[in-house]
Amino acid sequence: SDLAELGREWVRWEQTFEPDVSLKSSYDQLGDRWASAYAAQRGLVDQGVTTSMWKAPGL
Repeated sequence: SDLAELGREWVRWEQTFEPDVSLKSSYDQLGDRWASAYAAQRGLVDQGVTTSMWKAPGL
């Protein structure tokens, strides 16, 4: 009868993943490392050393 109902009929969840809260400090450290790598890559794009794989529409 509507899009939400169609979604419920078509989608079947096989598995759900939940973060392990006991590993929060590890998740935080990995997030910090990713943010550092991302910032470095953005700097290389800004310097014209590399090319961004994605660009916002209209830019």
